[in-house]
Amino acid sequence: MAASESDSQRTIRIALRHIDQHRGEYNTTATQDLMLGRLIRQHTFEYRPRGGTRDERLAINAYRSRLYHTVSRDGLQGVSLHDLFMKGTKVLRATAREKYTMDEASPIQDSEDELSAGALDQANDIQGTAQIDAPKKRSTASTSAFESGGDDGKDLPQPTWSPLTPADLTVPEGQKRKWMDEEDAEYGATTVTRRGTYVDLRSPAPASSSNVIVNQAPKKRLATSELQDAPNDASRKSSAGPGQAAESDASRGLVKLSEQTIRQELSTIWMNIQSFTCELFEGLGIDADGRAELVTKPHPELEELYKKMFGKEWLERASSLLTAGVMGSRRLVDACTATAVHLMVFLEPLPWDGPAELMSSLSEARPQVDRVLHMTAFHLHLHTVIWQAATNQVQDPVFHQRTIRPRAVGLANRYLAIMNTQLEYLGASKAKGDSDVGRKKRAEHLTAIFSRALVLKGLLRAAPDYYMITWPKSGAGVNRDRVEELHPGPGEQEIVWGLSQLVQKRAKPNEEWEVVAQGKVLSRPMPVPEPTAKLGLERVLGASR
Repeated sequence: MAASESDSQRTIRIALRHIDQHRGEYNTTATQDLMLGRLIRQHTFEYRPRGGTRDERLAINAYRSRLYHTVSRDGLQGVSLHDLFMKGTKVLRATAREKYTMDEASPIQDSEDELSAGALDQANDIQGTAQIDAPKKRSTASTSAFESGGDDGKDLPQPTWSPLTPADLTVPEGQKRKWMDEEDAEYGATTVTRRGTYVDLRSPAPASSSNVIVNQAPKKRLATSELQDAPNDASRKSSAGPGQAAESDASRGLVKLSEQTIRQELSTIWMNIQSFTCELFEGLGIDADGRAELVTKPHPELEELYKKMFGKEWLERASSLLTAGVMGSRRLVDACTATAVHLMVFLEPLPWDGPAELMSSLSEARPQVDRVLHMTAFHLHLHTVIWQAATNQVQDPVFHQRTIRPRAVGLANRYLAIMNTQLEYLGASKAKGDSDVGRKKRAEHLTAIFSRALVLKGLLRAAPDYYMITWPKSGAGVNRDRVEELHPGPGEQEIVWGLSQLVQKRAKPNEEWEVVAQGKVLSRPMPVPEPTAKLGLERVLGASR
């Protein structure tokens, strides 16, 4: 690649070369539109760090943030990808001569292009072989390297891509194709912000509750993890763009997060927590040797954990659980782990960009991107593609291994460091030993728990609806409107010693919250305290609406 060649020029050259190589197969308009859609999709929404050098990573990031390419040095200012597609052969022969052979299943390509762009389909993915004359050789450093080294290109890493599905080509019900002037009016006044990590908490949250609202299009960058705003605030309504409601309605046709999926994720998280605790105390009988006791002067983070669960009387309430021997110790660790998941995952920003950040980075080119998409067979807007891409990203195994798992490993190690002394007092170290193998096994188990929690929050953030995650603290009175029916004995009240996961959603900011998933509620009958220390059973667990 020439030193003076820009990222946009390079992207155009790669796309046009591929088009020219297969122009014999583009014999219908539908095939042309489909192939253009593939190029757009791969250039923009799939991150493939195949090379590893800094220049290659920067080039890939440039492809993701620029769909509407302009080139001034070649006199192609303002030419869209669709125009370049139609004029591909002519421009290619003038600016990007390349040597390739039609005898191979895929052409010889620059190693640098192959590693960093990751945007070309393999020739054998297309049925048939185009019989065209090979253009003249181009004298570049990369081509010379291939010829001098005798490399025929067979060992080059080939890019992979996910084939289009029927859902990619489906126009959501109720969505019609708009003309260009309507698109400008709809998106011209949209307020956007630059890249960053967003968490939007719209409901006022008292100190005794723990909630997080995962919003589909937050408009305000937050310095902390909480925002005290009324859900029907007029200023909040005015900050949203005029097309926000329409975008959400159209996106729901592509992104569907079922209530069953949310319930399964909640259930899996809690089952993993119980499995971790059961394994932690494996080998200890019910009649333990009395080592189970609470740390009276815990680490500051552990003390905060107890206060989140049990309030000001955390020492007495947490200690009361240990009267049941090992079973009480297991319940205490269950509650600690579940609370840590909420504090470290649901109340913290995710370590990757969501739909709002992706659309913000493409804000200036958004009208042009929509035009390009409308010229293809998709007939969709950019936001609908972004929502689906964000959902697929969270479920992608490669993304999980590269981004989600490292974050989960860090959270697991941090939690073990906080709980280390308390686990010793509970006798857990006696059960599993204090060897490196035992600690590694605990960390792996916790990593799986935090990974599932990160995936759940990522799925909720990537869905067009508004979602609120409520995780009431232990030690508060049970609100019967939100939890399953429990039956304490005479003179007793129900005290939550575990945590109740509650997920609510609404389609628009001014609508009422609807419960879509609820985890298991764990409580324990406790004696009713004196009136001076009454807890207040009427206290609502969770944010007031």
